[in-house]
Amino acid sequence: SYVGGLAGEATGRILNVKNYASVYAKKSYAGGIAGIYNSSYDRIKNCINYGPVYSEVSNAGGICGENSAVVIYCANYGYVTSASNAGGISGNNKCYIHKSFNSGYVYAKENAGGICGIISYSKICNSECINCFNYGDVSAEKNPGGISGYNNASDSSYNTIIENCYNTGVITENTSPVNVSKSILGSNNENKKAVIDNCYYLDEKLTSGINGTTPLTDMQMQNAESFNNFDFENNWSLSEGDFRYPQIRYNEYEA
Repeated sequence: SYVGGLAGEATGRILNVKNYASVYAKKSYAGGIAGIYNSSYDRIKNCINYGPVYSEVSNAGGICGENSAVVIYCANYGYVTSASNAGGISGNNKCYIHKSFNSGYVYAKENAGGICGIISYSKICNSECINCFNYGDVSAEKNPGGISGYNNASDSSYNTIIENCYNTGVITENTSPVNVSKSILGSNNENKKAVIDNCYYLDEKLTSGINGTTPLTDMQMQNAESFNNFDFENNWSLSEGDFRYPQIRYNEYEA
């Protein structure tokens, strides 16, 4: 039941792939590039999805339905929808997502996130979203989040880490705007630990959210000095072009 724009299930390195086709899974695991990616520290790198991705049951992502390795320098512009676990980059993230972004609309009945729908436990690595941003709107009946909808990972050995990320998308739950506390992480399993650090979200009222997150106005979002500890020499850039917010170096937003 794995369906992907390039491969249903992938275990090797995937580089420089673009998908424009629609991806549909009657059951689970739909991805713009791979339905499920399980490659023991190999990577999906420099890949872009433009097509809509849909899973009737669970785990739909703009790049992969489920990630158990490394996704880096990737982007999604397509709609992503699923009954559960829909993410702009990965529906279910079990390892690393770095330097990637989402601009497409994401929807799930449960667990929808701009980068990943759900963060799940891994036996080999931290479950991370680092140096990522979400520019697309996210909606769910339960657990929508700007970066991740739900955290269900982390034990004494490996952590959930959301770091140096920002969200400007509108987040809605049951069609109503959510409390700013969900601007980065929608919900957290009370028995699991999520480390959220140095993350930002767009809010003109500057309403305080959860620890590790900071609200910024639209004008502040356009100023590099607002983003403490963002590395604008190596990882991020700001330009005077059509896209006014920080961009990932070597993975620029296509305005």
